[in-house]
Amino acid sequence: MSINSFEVNALDVLKCRKVDYLPCHFRTTEIEYMSIGDLEKWIKEKLTGRYCITKKILFDCDDKMQSKIVAGFEKHTELTYFMLACPHIRR
Repeated sequence: MSINSFEVNALDVLKCRKVDYLPCHFRTTEIEYMSIGDLEKWIKEKLTGRYCITKKILFDCDDKMQSKIVAGFEKHTELTYFMLACPHIRR
């Protein structure tokens, strides 16, 4: 293994890989709350595209407020891989 085999992700260098808001073109999924730190570490190590992890506030039919964690990915293939392979989410 040569030292040149390490590839640099331009989005990481420019610090624009993690998005603070959820753009409308991102593919999303609601996830059970686990360790957000472990979740972000897994995403940074295994995926390459832009992503967002945010909270979503919902009101049910009884007007009770619920908070959900939403993970969004710019590439739909990364959402699929995340849902299938990430050990930090409940299925």
